[in-house]
Amino acid sequence: MTSDNTLDVRGLRVDDAVSLVETFLDRLFGESESMAYIQHGVGSGALRDAVRELLGRSTRYVESFRDGSQEEGGARLTVVVLR
Repeated sequence: MTSDNTLDVRGLRVDDAVSLVETFLDRLFGESESMAYIQHGVGSGALRDAVRELLGRSTRYVESFRDGSQEEGGARLTVVVLR
């Protein structure tokens, strides 16, 4: 996990966060990155749910995604495997 492949959307409105995630994934895909980390926090779960809904639809970029491990940040983070 580096600053280049990590996006922090904590505290953003859902619409703004989804837009940033789309741009972020497009950039990483273009750079042939294999992993992305999206920090959304826990809160009510609205950001996490919106991010994961987008990831589920982004079949061009996303191979799979999962919760972060305890070492990575747990449920506060989604780890994305890119195509």
